[in-house]
Amino acid sequence: MKLFIGFDIHNSNIKIMNADKAHTAAGVEHLHFSERIFTPEFFSEAAGLLGEYFTRKPTLRNLQAYVILPNEAVGFETFNLPNMNRSRMAQALDAELNNLYEGRQKSRKINKFLLKKGKQYSTFGAVYFDKDLIADIYKLLTRVKVFPCATTYSGNALINSAYAYMPRTRGKSFVFADIHLDYTEIALSSKGRTLGTAVIPHGTELLKTDKVEQEYFRTDHEIGEIAVINARETARAKSLTLAEDDLSEDGIPEGATIEDYAVTEAGEEYTGTRARAETAAAQSQSQPLSAEEDAGQDDAAPENPAQEPAESDPAVEPAEQAADSEGAEIRLNKAKVYRKMPRRYPKFMQRPLPETPEGFQYENFRIIMKWILLYARQARLTEYASAPEYILVNMPKELYFLLDMANEEQKGAATPKFLPFAAADKLGAELKGNLSLIGGLHCGKFNKDGNF
Repeated sequence: MKLFIGFDIHNSNIKIMNADKAHTAAGVEHLHFSERIFTPEFFSEAAGLLGEYFTRKPTLRNLQAYVILPNEAVGFETFNLPNMNRSRMAQALDAELNNLYEGRQKSRKINKFLLKKGKQYSTFGAVYFDKDLIADIYKLLTRVKVFPCATTYSGNALINSAYAYMPRTRGKSFVFADIHLDYTEIALSSKGRTLGTAVIPHGTELLKTDKVEQEYFRTDHEIGEIAVINARETARAKSLTLAEDDLSEDGIPEGATIEDYAVTEAGEEYTGTRARAETAAAQSQSQPLSAEEDAGQDDAAPENPAQEPAESDPAVEPAEQAADSEGAEIRLNKAKVYRKMPRRYPKFMQRPLPETPEGFQYENFRIIMKWILLYARQARLTEYASAPEYILVNMPKELYFLLDMANEEQKGAATPKFLPFAAADKLGAELKGNLSLIGGLHCGKFNKDGNF
């Protein structure tokens, strides 16, 4: 019996899996934590969670455990150095690390390896592990009488699973996409070595059978969007400020005419052509569109797909404001509140709505497919990486038809072919859904540069 312990930072879970030697049976349990991961508060909370878990399952104590770190806990770096003899090359690499990190690399375990050797320069790669973090994790596990025997990171273990259960992938260059319920983990294999990892926030939950999802609504960038809107409002306010030197003796800006002025109770206020246009635009945005006006904008892509501010009627109750249609803007207690507006694309960028449940699933799968192809393209354009020969996808067996549809659509394009990771079907649902855990069992055989 082997233990595998991983950390799911996307759902704040400690994952514990126990599997027999034949890999025919496995049990997986998720321990939810609330503290920020790998902080002192986290280790204090995790000690209680693990203590309770092994109290319920005392037979799992005193076993060897494989620790799988999240990809975010590991650092990657590359260096280009001129060719020289081995000893001088090692000294130059150490000097480069010292110049880059100014001595902070002493608290890291750095695995260095050669990526590419050219006529004049060689490219070296490095994987960083935090020694203090690993020590804290080992103390946490030994406290509950579990003994760590190896440590690697999630993307490396995922590639190890491909090498172990699909031997023809060894030494090959490919992209491995492991699709989970609410996220997809992507790892790159370059000539039998893990060379990069990524996580996208889309999984099988996206594959609806009755509606086409919008990626813009499925991603959460509200803080960034509000920051952009506030920056635009600040820039607009500054653009209306006039320097004293720009005014004539009558107080009229140089080049302005009397028509550019509006008389108010507070006196004369310069509006200008640009200011009048902004005022008209703000007034038009603050009023709802009629059915005819709304239909007239369907074919036009808006200049700013993000939300714009609008003031609500003070006589409307908050409950009525909250019940407004999706994408509306509200204002509570004189504070602007923004909501996402659906993006509108011109007709030549729109695809016809599917008519079958499988068609809806494929349209939603194209969001995940886009990101996988982008990473495959990035690997092809990276000079020290090999172009992927194919794309392996680990997903439920009943969804394999999506890969056939993707290959049919990409026929004739210079993109790698999608292949299902069918070798995992015989492992069982628990192991198939946790390849990044079971792959730690093979970290002593493949990709040793990615181990602590």
